[in-house]
Amino acid sequence: MHNGYGEPQVYHTMFFFNHKWPLKTSLLRSYNKFQHFQNIYDTFHGGSSGEYGNAETRYADNTRRSQNRNVEAQQHKWIRPPAGYTKCNYDGAFSNTERGAKAGWIIRDDMGIFKGAANATTRYPKTALERELQALLFAMMNCWSKGHRKILFEGDNINVLKLIKGETINIDVINWIKDIRRWATKFEDVQFCWVNRKANICADILAKQVIPSSSPFRYFSYVPMFLRDALSNDYFDY
Repeated sequence: MHNGYGEPQVYHTMFFFNHKWPLKTSLLRSYNKFQHFQNIYDTFHGGSSGEYGNAETRYADNTRRSQNRNVEAQQHKWIRPPAGYTKCNYDGAFSNTERGAKAGWIIRDDMGIFKGAANATTRYPKTALERELQALLFAMMNCWSKGHRKILFEGDNINVLKLIKGETINIDVINWIKDIRRWATKFEDVQFCWVNRKANICADILAKQVIPSSSPFRYFSYVPMFLRDALSNDYFDY
């Protein structure tokens, strides 16, 4: 007679006493097989082992991690402005080995289409913060002169945003903040935003370009060759 697992069931008393070890081994194998299938059953049917509940917890944790990665990925991408608005990404380049600093900015519409870009040599900033404020002010003046009235200015220095909003005060750059706020009143609607550096690559490239001393300001009505790859990445990664 068999027990369903292919192992013989022994009922004869004399056989039991004469063959203790083989019987013990056989029963142990049978129990292990049963426990194996019981564990599988518990996993899929919520048995006493709790494995099914653990599987649900692992799935929920994996889902949350996936969602967090998606949010983080979005924060590292350039995002189009709302309908009817343009967006200007700006950045500054500064080196202690250079006498001055440079600014770069790029303008795109709500479809992500290139509307213009520029870079310029700025005044001699004392700090990296002052360099960023100069870049923003130059970008604002240029965008206003090109007729953009509803616009978002986006940079990767969080301190600039805090100063403009009045969340912090820095007496060393107070005049730059006043100029920025004054120019902001000229626009129909203007917003200042912070973005991760990875989403500000185009402006960074523009700011780091070599600018001839004979031409301290350059405006590009077309996409310059050195900017094409980064601009395409922003457009197609949206």
